[in-house]
Amino acid sequence: LGKIIGGGMPLAAYCGKKEIMSMVSPDGPVYQAGTLSGNPAAVAAGLATLKLLKENPDVYDSIDRKGAFMENAFKQSAQKYNIPVWVNRAGSLLSVFFTSRPVSSYRDVMTSDLEMFKRYFAEMIRQGIYVAPSQFEAVFIGAMHSDQELAATAQAIENTFHTLASQPLDH
Repeated sequence: LGKIIGGGMPLAAYCGKKEIMSMVSPDGPVYQAGTLSGNPAAVAAGLATLKLLKENPDVYDSIDRKGAFMENAFKQSAQKYNIPVWVNRAGSLLSVFFTSRPVSSYRDVMTSDLEMFKRYFAEMIRQGIYVAPSQFEAVFIGAMHSDQELAATAQAIENTFHTLASQPLDH
């Protein structure tokens, strides 16, 4: 909640039922404070983000298109180099798992080849693309990612999968 309303900046937030929230100062006797509560820079960032989204409702279609592009980049490279990959995507958010089976639970995630992920991560770094360092994190595509950046990332994925396929692990 804090990340969302802070427009990506650190902000603390909490919420609850009216009868509980009415107990918090200044209306009630319970005092609450925190380092990031009401962080003015984060509140400004959150308001600016909401304004941009309201003024540019097509941004959701744009980031969905970008997410689909990246999903296809992973799937095409995986197919080309015969690397088992499963991609879950919701709009501009996607997760790549080095497994050939559908992933919809923690048990499914645990079928992923973590050693292959480590090699993928290291090779993407060598290709100049920083991805989350854990198999259990996601890729976030943003409105500010240009088509040129996405194309460069797709090429890095292609190069990475080529390297992975040409240097197989002994399992």
